[in-house]
Amino acid sequence: MMRTALLAIALMATTAPAWAELPPHVYQRARADADTVMIIEVREVIGLADTQTSGICMVRGIATEIQRGDRHHVGDHVSVATPCVGPAYQAMPGPFPGYDARALQSIQRALVFLKDGQLVARGLEDRSPPVAVR
Repeated sequence: MMRTALLAIALMATTAPAWAELPPHVYQRARADADTVMIIEVREVIGLADTQTSGICMVRGIATEIQRGDRHHVGDHVSVATPCVGPAYQAMPGPFPGYDARALQSIQRALVFLKDGQLVARGLEDRSPPVAVR
């Protein structure tokens, strides 16, 4: 009995990393199905409380380029509810849990993919200008 339990645990440990993400085509499909694609100049990110491990961050800014859709126009103020994780988050097998809340704070420009006004899975890309190295 003990040997069977140990074997089961060993098998789960070796297979768990394969569940860490959904296949890339799932995220690509979500982006392809987005009805709004735009670049926003990020003005503010409302992050998580220090005690939260995960939740929703609000990325707020101004639309500077509309690549797809007619819901927003250049110059519109935009708020994007973005799944995010805090520093205390413990990674687990499963789909993408969210963006690093602290990393979101440094984004200046973001490419966002929305479907019905909601961010699609993995639908935010940092498009900030590169930082000059001295």
